[in-house]
Amino acid sequence: MGAVPIGLDFSGAQVELAKKTYPDIEFTKGNAQELPFDDQSFDAVVMGFGMNHLPEPEKAAHEALRVLKTGGAFAFSVWATPEAGEGFGIVLSAIEQHGVENAKLPPAPPYFRFADPAEVKAMLEPMGFIDVSTAVVPQTWRHSNPDQLFDAFNEGAVRATAMLKSQPEKARATIREAVRAEVCELAHGDDFLIPVPASVSVGFNKS
Repeated sequence: MGAVPIGLDFSGAQVELAKKTYPDIEFTKGNAQELPFDDQSFDAVVMGFGMNHLPEPEKAAHEALRVLKTGGAFAFSVWATPEAGEGFGIVLSAIEQHGVENAKLPPAPPYFRFADPAEVKAMLEPMGFIDVSTAVVPQTWRHSNPDQLFDAFNEGAVRATAMLKSQPEKARATIREAVRAEVCELAHGDDFLIPVPASVSVGFNKS
């Protein structure tokens, strides 16, 4: 599409992995809440599934606004508010029903705060963003066995992984079985199709 992207992550290991995976793209280590870029230097700032993990997401939004040119867009994705029969709804419900509330997690906004269009507008519009909008984007994970959903959250998420890893072994086994039973209801032929919708928001720099 003609874009010249620069990738940023606070983890040096992730930056090195990104450089090896995409050697033609520039990557740098940095903090989304303190971007190492000049004012008005980008046409767009995008963040994939990161806002809900930042201790001060408002700072990240302010920084996005600072580095955007006039008319530039800030867009970010988060997981949509969980519903029964969807990926997050299945796993979080199983944790709530069968788990022990003992996970000590670092500071972050409520998990699904930015899936709420009103919350997004309440944060972005006072800063100076205009034409703020939020849309739910359907997504489906296609798994070949009913344990893959639990494994994805147990090994590849952030806060959900911390919640699962903190569980006693017996509770985690019970959670796994509860998730497996739900996923089996989503069988389509030899596969299991699991809805995992995302919420995507965008706002534009008016200055």
